[in-house]
Amino acid sequence: METKGFRFEVITSGQRFLQIDSRMLRDFINSFIAENAFIMADKKFSLDQEKKFQMAKAKEIDSKSRLFVLCWKGKVLAGNAEARKGSFKESHNASFGLVVGKGYRGMGIGEKLLSMAMAQARKRLKAKCLWIDYIEGNGPARKLYGKMGFREVARMKGYVRHGGRYIDRIIMKYAE
Repeated sequence: METKGFRFEVITSGQRFLQIDSRMLRDFINSFIAENAFIMADKKFSLDQEKKFQMAKAKEIDSKSRLFVLCWKGKVLAGNAEARKGSFKESHNASFGLVVGKGYRGMGIGEKLLSMAMAQARKRLKAKCLWIDYIEGNGPARKLYGKMGFREVARMKGYVRHGGRYIDRIIMKYAE
């Protein structure tokens, strides 16, 4: 895993998250929508929407129900992992999201981001069970998550509309 030249930052403060440029965050997520990547969002975000998202997530970070791990190449955001704590009777769970920018894939960034997010979810969110999902057809995600110890436990048939087709959402649990 060669991630030399990249800087990884764990975001556990809402104030720090709010310091990150909203335009950059918006452009980052919108780049995945433009390439029709295997993410749930399918419409580009406006700057106002991104600012509202950022404010809401900053509050969740401060309440210890969410955290982010960011990967930087200089001042450019190369990747992002997030951990979300479940609520109420699901509060022992953490689920993850992971995206790596198009020019930075295949360099081990996703593995390092997810590994750091998993460790922080256990430490900061007090997670006992770790979950991740991916959309059918996302071979790189399936391969990485399997390599990291996640195993398929459920398949939601036809749950996601992607590229004009209804495809499966696959749920994976970390096998300790």
